[in-house]
Amino acid sequence: MIRNLIILCISVLLFASCKSKKTIASKKDYSGYMKEGLVTGEVETINTEINFWQQKLAADTGSYVYMLELASNYFRLFRTNGNIAALQKGDRFLKLSSAKLNHTEPEILYSLSKNDISQHQFLQASSFCDAAEKAKGDKYTISLLHFDANMEL
Repeated sequence: MIRNLIILCISVLLFASCKSKKTIASKKDYSGYMKEGLVTGEVETINTEINFWQQKLAADTGSYVYMLELASNYFRLFRTNGNIAALQKGDRFLKLSSAKLNHTEPEILYSLSKNDISQHQFLQASSFCDAAEKAKGDKYTISLLHFDANMEL
């Protein structure tokens, strides 16, 4: 009997506390970040860059530099609008450019490792760290990337 009374009192208190509408943040605090079209201009600029580099790559399909530029712009697009397809396309171009150089450029391998970490592909990220180590990359950067990749395994 007493137990039921205690449960009833706690339930009433919980429901009574839910009725109060306390404002946590004012609309003016975040309205600047919620404006329509805030990102649209940046996305259009990035898409223009992507189109430019795609045309350059179509003219010279073997240029790893154009592939790196495309990868960079696709990563910018992903950071801007969160479109995962842009991250995957950027990763694909980065892998193609690294393959053109026989996986000997440590900076590209760092980027591949970082992107695989962001896609939760930790084993592959660790293998890119190993490749960067073989390519005589910066030991400190490699140790940081190894830590990030291996922490999740």
